[in-house]
Amino acid sequence: MEGRRYDRRRRRRLLIFALCLGFLVAGASHVVSGQSVDMELSAVWKQIAQGPGVFDHGSRQISPPGFAITTDLCPSTKPWNRPLYEMLVALGEKLHKPFPVGIAVSGRWMEKYPDALRQMMAWDKAGKLAITWINHSDTHPVKGNFLVNPKVDFTREVEIQADRMRKAGIFNAPYFRFPGLIFNFTRLQQLSEMGYIAVGADAWLAKGQRVRNGSVVLVHGNGNEKFGVRLLKIYLKLKEKEILSGKLRVLSLNELLKESAKAEPELQFISWIQPKSK
Repeated sequence: MEGRRYDRRRRRRLLIFALCLGFLVAGASHVVSGQSVDMELSAVWKQIAQGPGVFDHGSRQISPPGFAITTDLCPSTKPWNRPLYEMLVALGEKLHKPFPVGIAVSGRWMEKYPDALRQMMAWDKAGKLAITWINHSDTHPVKGNFLVNPKVDFTREVEIQADRMRKAGIFNAPYFRFPGLIFNFTRLQQLSEMGYIAVGADAWLAKGQRVRNGSVVLVHGNGNEKFGVRLLKIYLKLKEKEILSGKLRVLSLNELLKESAKAEPELQFISWIQPKSK
């Protein structure tokens, strides 16, 4: 019996490693570059998935200081916030490089706004944005405590959206963001067994959380969160000189994770989740 349990654990570790490596091999060219960097990032992904852990923010010790911007595209009846992304494109042009942004996209949003998706993909292809795409579930259930609801088929929510992203050509990283940032140990463990890394946020601007060194910033680009977007615009305007001079950096999720792992090799910045004791 003990031998069979060991074999299952070993197979799970190998599966997680294979899935993480597969993302890197098939990823977009500007997500990572160089085989040595690929293996380095893959090793970090593997360690987080085995935890399991949540990438809420990076290390507070990275230097020069930096942060990552992520935007969520939950299902919405409102038009997308195009000016938000145009602002990021404009800042990237001033920096003379693609502007890094993580976009957590839901299946329902992709179905309803194909033109907006094509525009984002065009910016990415043209080197105006460097998008890290994040799986944000298929239907983005809200009732019954989001994906924690036991009636929700969690695996199906993740896999259907992953398949949709592959078909659209935007499947370039093993990142998943729980709707509402709501999860429990069971769901996180399921997610890690599928080879995904949960991306949270420590600077959800509309909730009054401030940007710090190593922060993962969250705003909604689906038209539902004008206040958070306004705060991001103000922040970037205030910090523009520092960003253009390199004293403050806007990093991709991959860059933030790799630099944080170098600053804290034991990955102390990761939120390691444990099951609740009975």
